[in-house]
Amino acid sequence: MTAALIRHRAAGLPAELRDGRRLVAYFAVYDRVTAAVLTEGGRRFREVLRPGAFARSLARGDRVYACVEHQPATAFAVRPGRLTLEEDERGLFGSVYLGTSPAEERALAGVASGELAECSVGFRNWTVVPAVGPDGLPLDQVVEADLFDVTLTREGAYRQTEAGLRSAAGPAADPGPAADPLAERLRLLRCRR
Repeated sequence: MTAALIRHRAAGLPAELRDGRRLVAYFAVYDRVTAAVLTEGGRRFREVLRPGAFARSLARGDRVYACVEHQPATAFAVRPGRLTLEEDERGLFGSVYLGTSPAEERALAGVASGELAECSVGFRNWTVVPAVGPDGLPLDQVVEADLFDVTLTREGAYRQTEAGLRSAAGPAADPGPAADPLAERLRLLRCRR
């Protein structure tokens, strides 16, 4: 287990604004491999979040912040509280109603303008099962981690997320094929509670 450091990783489906102010998103998608990155020690590796990586953290009720660019000063929601997070077979799903505080307005404007086009997750105290990827680079399989934050960001580590605005006027640009688009739409609709 690695302590003290916080890792930030993006791997979600597009965030959406529903009914004008409800943000819904997969902040992490399981079994997607990062691009090669360098650590402080110069070690090149890839990383993948495995299903259930955040189960223990969520079950304990760990405090998790929703923010912009992993900056605590930009927090616009917290769990427990208005931020709802849950894991399923696809990844870490979240929902929050954005109120009218300055931080919430900045988050809303960033998603609406496309400036905050991706989602990300911050975690610490992770447990890795080492492997070797098909390209020969080490592959760190994160099987357990303490969730710290979920965030809207300009550019994520996985390059596989987008944040977008959807309204009654029509859908945002399609970010690409989902494994099961109908199931995904039904899942997002459930969050309109």
